[in-house]
Amino acid sequence: MSGEARRDRRDDRDHPPVPPAGSPTLSPGLVAKLGRASLDPSDGEVGALDSLARAGLPVPEGFVLTREAHERFLLCGRGSRDEELDSRVLRALLDLGTARVAVVSEGYRRRGLGTVPAVFTAIEGAWLDRGPVRPVLVRREPDAKCVVRVSGKTLVPVEAGGPENREEILRLTRAVEGALEERFRLEWALEGGTWWLLSALPEGETRSRRGSKRRRRA
Repeated sequence: MSGEARRDRRDDRDHPPVPPAGSPTLSPGLVAKLGRASLDPSDGEVGALDSLARAGLPVPEGFVLTREAHERFLLCGRGSRDEELDSRVLRALLDLGTARVAVVSEGYRRRGLGTVPAVFTAIEGAWLDRGPVRPVLVRREPDAKCVVRVSGKTLVPVEAGGPENREEILRLTRAVEGALEERFRLEWALEGGTWWLLSALPEGETRSRRGSKRRRRA
């Protein structure tokens, strides 16, 4: 987060002090680096992205809030704070060291978050969204030159610019499908000559504009 984000943290939200890295008071089961959360595609989109990061595919850096973190949040109830959980999330967010992040969970996504309060609000929104206890991903938001969605061999530009190096995108898509052993709808972002994988949803699933997952009608 930027210096402005840190000021927003002090001004807009009463967070606990940031603990020193590796503090023994923090439960190691609350937060895991993306690619080290021991998730798989059965854990939804976050599990798929964790598996792909572990396999060396180009997924933006981030961290995963585990099911234990979700359970801890729910146990606190509305209006209460878990200082250990808040501290761990804040430390991971500052260690990520990026200007903007996205918060992703099963059927939920918020992008372009540039302040600590906005990130905490999005995380809590994912945790309060109806559904089972689940992991939440906070990842770096690439400064994308263009964004392309891929389904099979169909490429659809969704932001400024057109598909560059179609064969490279399709090669990466085949690598993803080989790692997951299933066909997925993927979203790639081009940043500095590198294609980054932003999203991985099984074929037949999509998101509404509000971020909820729905099955497409036949």
